[in-house]
Amino acid sequence: MSKAFLIAVCAIGSLMSAAPADAQSRPSWCSTQKNQNAAERTICAKQNLWPLDAQLSLIFASALKSVGKERGQLQKSQADWIRVTRNGCNDDDSCLQDVYQRRIDIVRSIDNRGSIAPNGTH
Repeated sequence: MSKAFLIAVCAIGSLMSAAPADAQSRPSWCSTQKNQNAAERTICAKQNLWPLDAQLSLIFASALKSVGKERGQLQKSQADWIRVTRNGCNDDDSCLQDVYQRRIDIVRSIDNRGSIAPNGTH
């Protein structure tokens, strides 16, 4: 089975299991992080955002393994995305849904290529 197929199956399973309100658990960082900004408080409070956070975490972990020497660049890119893009949504639930979905698509593409470079070369 290809890596892309396995990720797709996991993502679909994650989304399907999120149908009942309590099927998807709250992100673990919600209970460990004390000083949360508006975006983080919203993510922790809105069950519709939990599957997106979980999906991004899974895909990001896979991408970290597949990019090799570009790992540091991907980590910096993710930290910048959190700080600027995600946190820039503040408490806007629809903004958070949108930026999560776009980031999931980007990180999935990076994972599939095995490289941050758009043409897949290191």
